Amino acid sequence: MKKNNLKLTILLIAILTTISLLAGCGSSTTTSGGNGYKDGTYEGISEAGIHGEIKVEVTVEGESISDISIISHNETEGIGTIVFDKYPELIIEAQSTEVDNISGATVTSEALKEAVSNALEEAK
Repeated sequence: MKKNNLKLTILLIAILTTISLLAGCGSSTTTSGGNGYKDGTYEGISEAGIHGEIKVEVTVEGESISDISIISHNETEGIGTIVFDKYPELIIEAQSTEVDNISGATVTSEALKEAVSNALEEAK
């Protein structure tokens, strides 16, 4: 009888542990419809480029980032400027500056993210 009670207790503990673990694995997919940004066009600047200032213009529509334009920069053509070709699209798709840096252009990647973040601060 004691053997059966022990087995039942162990089984019950195992089931409760499994349920607890699975409850923590659930995903929440709540969307707010945007990032809470005010619609408009905002300018952001970063001084952290390889060769100084990077200036961007970020457009927000429907509380979401809809366009990013590079206004000015002094980055090296080719290596540094590859960021300007790819990053705006990545940031718009992610609706965040939390995107991976481009290998070989890390400083420019970080500077562009900073400029966009500065513009988005104005949009809050």
